[in-house]
Amino acid sequence: MWTRRQPRLKRVKRRDGNHVDGHQSRDAMITKTDDIIWRVVDDEALILNTSNGYYFSMNGTATEAWCLLNEGKSIDEVARTIAERYEIDLASAKADVESLLQDLKNEKIVESES
Repeated sequence: MWTRRQPRLKRVKRRDGNHVDGHQSRDAMITKTDDIIWRVVDDEALILNTSNGYYFSMNGTATEAWCLLNEGKSIDEVARTIAERYEIDLASAKADVESLLQDLKNEKIVESES
């Protein structure tokens, strides 16, 4: 059984070792920016933005959404998958995915395709 957790993106630290504070069209596709390197370790996505030295960690729910987006799934497809997996209503899942995407855009990890 899956436990629902709101997707979270957390800025961990810069590559120079200085800590920083953590924080948190539906059919559009997103794409990673060119400066992003990532991998999943122990069900947690770790993302490095090589242009600014920040790296990020994602909880399990955000990692699942991130992986689906990287498979080329649309925002709506990701929200439907999250809603089904965690047995939540589609509106809540869409709001969670859109919030995660806004965080990713703010950190220049992804951009929307036109």
